[in-house]
Amino acid sequence: CSDWVVLFNIVMEKLKPDQKQKVRDFMSFTTTKEAYAIKQLTKFKWNNESAIADYFDNPPPMDVSDVVSVSKLDALLDKYKDKDGKMGPESFDKFCADLGLPSDDLVVLVICWRLNAKELYVVDKTEFVQGFKAIGCDDLASIKKRVPDFKRVLTDPKDFKALYRFVFNIAKMNTVKVLDLDTALALWDQLLGAKFGLLSDWSEYMQNVFK
Repeated sequence: CSDWVVLFNIVMEKLKPDQKQKVRDFMSFTTTKEAYAIKQLTKFKWNNESAIADYFDNPPPMDVSDVVSVSKLDALLDKYKDKDGKMGPESFDKFCADLGLPSDDLVVLVICWRLNAKELYVVDKTEFVQGFKAIGCDDLASIKKRVPDFKRVLTDPKDFKALYRFVFNIAKMNTVKVLDLDTALALWDQLLGAKFGLLSDWSEYMQNVFK
């Protein structure tokens, strides 16, 4: 598998800038690996819409992320996991810091979402391995390369809506129908602080109503 990774990294370097962007877009949309993305785009003469449509109309018969090394993902998790085998909030924060992401960066929440985590800032082995395998990453360097794709979630209305729902559903911990105000205010500030100009007025209103 490592030989294939090296081969496709070489191919990726030889692509034109617009082709590289199409590969990234295809991978982000389908959560497939570079190898499959290049093959599919080449087949459809670099028409992304046609390549993506064919991917969903005719799903590949094999796991297109098979070039991802599960053993490398296991080793990466071992570097950060706590005694219970999970990444807790502190170890997850260290993991994100090694990706160049401060703890208050929204991309941290995007990673939780993409890994389908059951708790915010807590990732177990299955979520970590299966999540990054689906994304097409098996080491810190390849995950760093996907950070720009994670950031694009924040500017895509459909993806951001899905992220918003994910965060609030987890925050409720599936035990209550209504989130407590303090938690809601904190999450609104984190998720909407840069998007909603009237957030401070809204927060003040909610505090007055529910005080």
